[in-house]
Amino acid sequence: MLDQLLPRLEGFAARFAFSQLSPNLLNDYLVEELDSRFRAMETTRSFASKFSRRSQRHGETLEKYAAGLKQLYDKAHGWRDRRTRDEDLVRRFLDGLNDDDVKFKLEFNKEPRNIDEAVYFAVNLIEIQSSNRAERRNRYNARITEHDDYDSTVADEEEKAFAIKGADAKTTHSRVKNEDESKSEASTINELLARIEKLEAERNTPQKKNFKKDVTCFRCQQKRHYARECPNQEQKNDFNRTADEKHKPLNGNGPALAAKGRSM
Repeated sequence: MLDQLLPRLEGFAARFAFSQLSPNLLNDYLVEELDSRFRAMETTRSFASKFSRRSQRHGETLEKYAAGLKQLYDKAHGWRDRRTRDEDLVRRFLDGLNDDDVKFKLEFNKEPRNIDEAVYFAVNLIEIQSSNRAERRNRYNARITEHDDYDSTVADEEEKAFAIKGADAKTTHSRVKNEDESKSEASTINELLARIEKLEAERNTPQKKNFKKDVTCFRCQQKRHYARECPNQEQKNDFNRTADEKHKPLNGNGPALAAKGRSM
């Protein structure tokens, strides 16, 4: 520090320091001045005050917190007996804890006899609490995961059902459309067949009439029919049967034989 202070001296102060003062005098003078101005004057009362206000700092471990209490207590009340020392340290340790839940369990459930037991019980309680929190967090995460999986499964099933329903509707629509088209085609075919049959009937009927128009029956000499279709054929057959009956002999076996012994 002296090596840094001396180069900054200027003017008369610098000449005086480097020319008239010896190095030993400079060191002793500097140390004395620093001690008189900046050294904290600590007594048993100041240590006792610090001990009564000492609490666990943020992020400070229980072991370090207990060691600081022991150090302050020994400086403030080093003359007290062992039992009083243990009681004072346990009381200050419990009052300065940050975790109120651990403080309550230590004070009313464990009742530690000294600060070392208090530290041991407190560490175990904190570990148990951390384990329970981790277990609850895992169960909560598992429930969330199961819920998400269930929601995802339901969503997938709904999406699948919707897709199947859409496919079925599309298939049904296509099937109905195909059936309608088939019915329409069948109806069209039937109409075409009916028209064809009608045209054929209309075409064949005049041809038949025109074909018989110039035909002459050789029986009755009438036109428009054949002899086998002649309406006069039945009358002629009746006339022929009548004529045959007139010329038929009385004897069914033929003409009567000439009488025997009679000359012709």
